[in-house]
This record gives sequence, structure tokens and C-alpha cells, in this order.
Amino acid sequence: MADELKGSLSLTFSKNSASTSKSESFTIDVTGNAYHQGVQVVANSREDIMDNGDIGAIGYFYLKLLSAPTASTYIEWGYTNDTNYGGKLKVGESCLVRAKNSIAALYVIASAAENVEVEYLIIEE
Repeated sequence: MADELKGSLSLTFSKNSASTSKSESFTIDVTGNAYHQGVQVVANSREDIMDNGDIGAIGYFYLKLLSAPTASTYIEWGYTNDTNYGGKLKVGESCLVRAKNSIAALYVIASAAENVEVEYLIIEE
């Protein structure tokens, strides 16, 4: 089978006299047939592995920061439990990422002193 993962992107930027936009749709072949999704509470000052169920190698993941104690709170995500993170999301923001090859774990840390809620969808490689 082909083109099992489908997505679309719409981006508009406008500030003062500067403006631009991008829009596209895409389809991707995936090898695996498993996914895992849910909402997880993530803490500050330590890395939490996102619950990936029985998925051996992560192919793609979606993250959204649902709630946080303040608007300035953010999360960072990465593939190891150290300070080498690959991205950052603020409240209400989301991302879809193609993971590095054969990555088995996804780590997330919150910037706030209180717990935050993160929605996730992990798709097998």
C-alpha cells in the first residue's frame, strides 16, 4: 500500500507591511502499521518519555501543548533525556515531525514549575 500518511499545511505571516503565505498537501508511505495517541502530563525540571505504547521505532510524531499555568510556559522535545532538544512549543501550538531514523523514545520537558498537558500522536516508522 502507498500514501498512508496524509497531511496539509497552511501558513500565513503578516506584520506591518510584510506578508507571505504557504500552503501544501502531502502524502507519505509508511512501513509500520501502528500508532499511539493520548494526552500526557509533563513535569518541569525532568524529562518525561512520551508514552509510545508498543511502537518500536518512531516514524512521525504530532505534539500540541494543551494547557499550562501561564502563557509564557513552553515545552521542548528531543530524542535523549539531556539538554539537546529539537523543538519548542508554546500553549496552543502544535507540530508534526518526521523523527530521526530508528528512534525509540521521545522526551519532553516543561519550562514551568507546574505540570502541563501535552497531546501526542506517535506513528510507527
